[in-house]
Amino acid sequence: MENALVGVYLYQDGKIVYANPVFSNIFGYTQSEMATLDLVDLFVREERDYMINKLTYGQEPDAKDVMNRDYKVRGISKAGSIVELEGNSTLTLFRGKPALIGTILDITDRKVTERQYQRLLKLSPEPIMLHKDDTIIYVNDAGLKLFATKDPLDLIGHSFIELFHPHDQEQVRRRLDTVLNNDHSTGFFEFKLVRLDGNIVEVESSAIHIYKYMGESMIQSVFRDVTERKKTEEFMRRSEKLSLVGQMAAGVAHEIRNPLTSIKGFSQLLKEKNDSYKDYYEIMISELDRINEIVNEFMYLAKPNPIEFKKVKLSTILEHVISLMNTQAILNNVSIRVLYENEQVAINCDENQIKQVFINILKNAVESMPRGGDITIECSITQEQNEVYIKFIDQGIGISEDRLKKIGEPFYTTKEQGTGLGLMLSYKIIESHNGKLNIHSELNKGTRIDIVLPHG
Repeated sequence: MENALVGVYLYQDGKIVYANPVFSNIFGYTQSEMATLDLVDLFVREERDYMINKLTYGQEPDAKDVMNRDYKVRGISKAGSIVELEGNSTLTLFRGKPALIGTILDITDRKVTERQYQRLLKLSPEPIMLHKDDTIIYVNDAGLKLFATKDPLDLIGHSFIELFHPHDQEQVRRRLDTVLNNDHSTGFFEFKLVRLDGNIVEVESSAIHIYKYMGESMIQSVFRDVTERKKTEEFMRRSEKLSLVGQMAAGVAHEIRNPLTSIKGFSQLLKEKNDSYKDYYEIMISELDRINEIVNEFMYLAKPNPIEFKKVKLSTILEHVISLMNTQAILNNVSIRVLYENEQVAINCDENQIKQVFINILKNAVESMPRGGDITIECSITQEQNEVYIKFIDQGIGISEDRLKKIGEPFYTTKEQGTGLGLMLSYKIIESHNGKLNIHSELNKGTRIDIVLPHG
């Protein structure tokens, strides 16, 4: 015991019968001074009752339970400083009478390190969780934000694996098993998390085995929310396609327009000279006009008109657009209504281009409701007064999730006679106005298009 690397003591009848050199040094006393002290007096006042229970346990004459008793406690040294301790005691016999023999380890430095580690975790900008045996032990502030809660108890004590989308849970379980068997992190892999509010968020996650945290072995998992990055990547992908289509458009539109003009002219001439095939000529001319519209859209992509920004009331733009679309809407048994939070709201825009966007959206909405219905346009402004929200809500057939991902791509359309250029141009126009356009849809339930534009 004299040469042991931890503090060793023998305690009997309220006295320290023996204390080895390490035990004495922990508290700053000599071994002879230790013999005059009650062991309980070596602990801070608030924890003495707790230690009395630990130290009297098993000393009764009829005691049968002699199991070790572990404890963590704060001691007080001869100089008055606080010492963080970890120890255990067990029943023994000394000179024929019950006594406790125990060990104590000074873990003050480890506690300091752990507190520093906890502070680093708490202040980390990345969401971090500590979990053991699939049970969440700790989550930092960024982690709480990621899972849409402010209360740590909403997560602590719950299953870690069940936070992931059911499709990813088996893969997560396998990676955690791998982490437990080596000293390396898993690297970052993409998963889907189910937040406490039910929303699904895409993340990158990495895990590593932490051997000693609060005296226990557990796993540390780090998350990175990649939702915005995914949106940026999608934006870049669409921008590249737009650029490619623009380059193609310059050549294609020029090559088509000249022969198109000739064909249309001769068709009109033949129609005037020969009435026998009048219906056929009208169909030909109608289709040629449609081709011309597509060429015009190509020309806009290739050589967009310069944007002329000016402050315009949103209500003025919408009233004009609705007056243009009302005839088609009435023919399809569709009613259009507008709800304004403030009719005086203005946006800084190129009026003609924004009208083109609104017409494209309303045209698509009307065509998606073959049995009629209502189109609602909701206009509001943020509390900061810096952005205007315009929502177009229809009761149409909706768009499936797999098709929704491709909406806005060149030549992708859900309509039999569509070209896929209308919404692509709308995206491009809103982008040039420093705005955002998002589409939310559910099959057979309708579609909502959200447009955000800077306040004028």
